[in-house]
Amino acid sequence: MFRPFIEAFNQQIHFLPGSILRQFPNTEILYLRRVELTFISDQSFGSCERLRDLDLNTNKMTFITSGTFRNCRNLEFLNLSGNDITWIGQNSFSGLENLRFLGLSQNRITEIPDVWPPRLRTLSLSFNNISGEVNGNVFTGLTDLSSLSLRSNNISAIDFNGTTLDNLMTLELTNNSLNKIERHTFGAMNGLSDLLLDENLITIIEDMAFVGLPSLRVLRLSNNKLRSLNPAVFSGIDSLVNLEIFSQEIIAFQADTFINAPNLLYLGIGGGYVTSVHQDTFRGLANLNRLSVVSGLIETLPTGIFQSLSNVTEIILAQNSIVRLESGSFGVLPLLQTLRVESNRIDVIQRGFFENFPNLRQFNARGNRCVNQLFENIEFNTSNAFDQCYANWGHI
Repeated sequence: MFRPFIEAFNQQIHFLPGSILRQFPNTEILYLRRVELTFISDQSFGSCERLRDLDLNTNKMTFITSGTFRNCRNLEFLNLSGNDITWIGQNSFSGLENLRFLGLSQNRITEIPDVWPPRLRTLSLSFNNISGEVNGNVFTGLTDLSSLSLRSNNISAIDFNGTTLDNLMTLELTNNSLNKIERHTFGAMNGLSDLLLDENLITIIEDMAFVGLPSLRVLRLSNNKLRSLNPAVFSGIDSLVNLEIFSQEIIAFQADTFINAPNLLYLGIGGGYVTSVHQDTFRGLANLNRLSVVSGLIETLPTGIFQSLSNVTEIILAQNSIVRLESGSFGVLPLLQTLRVESNRIDVIQRGFFENFPNLRQFNARGNRCVNQLFENIEFNTSNAFDQCYANWGHI
């Protein structure tokens, strides 16, 4: 079905006169992107009753006056990203009773207002200048909100305890200055499934920090400053299936680190200063499909470290300092299809090593001492590719 629209791109408009929408009152879509727009007011949108989508991305507006959109009661999509907005008035979005999407990313907003269109589902405040502590109370009343992005600000603390956001599914806090996650930081968000906390300064996560998030499925914690990780951190989030903890200051992962996350399907650790992983680190992860332990300083794989991963199909151990592959480290992994050990220091592969992986299809060992790079991806109906590795075993 045709929807009446007006679009301008890479023009010089500066100010939006109300006569445009009065002249075309049936307009449903208005896109004015990169037109050097510096100012809009309620006069600009005096006849916007039919407007559904409004995109003012990448212009030069510095503020939104109160009542600007008060006549746009049917507006569902509003994108104000990529401007120079520093200030939003308490009534800047009054009248937007049906708004579902509001984009305010890549502006210069320093404070979060506490009055929002009541039916918002997606709110992006990423890439602004918001600093200090953010209290979840500023989002009170947004009962339909499903996605909230606060990425790439300078937020040092958050407190969502007592905030009712039961329909929130994705909370993005990547690339801020958070340094601690306490037990009640997130309160109770019953519907939250994706929590993105990577690229912060987090040094401490308290035990049971995520206990109020019973639906959590994806947790990203990479590129923080954690020095240890207690198994009790993951208590109460049995629904977790994807966990990433790359590039920390953790030197060693202890036994049973992930015992309270038994339904994990993907686990990514490593990077930074990791030199060792306990033989029981992965105990309890019988459902795990994919494991990535990369970019660390690991030299030795303990006996039995992978033996509990009965459903694993892919193991990535790339970019460590592993010197030998022994059957005892892996045990029998009947479903393993991909094993990647590229860019280690492997000089020895125990003869019979591959016999414990009956379904192995890909073995990538590029960048090691004893493996010819011609065989970095090898299909396992072959031959003598690893004869030199096997020979080395007898001399150690």
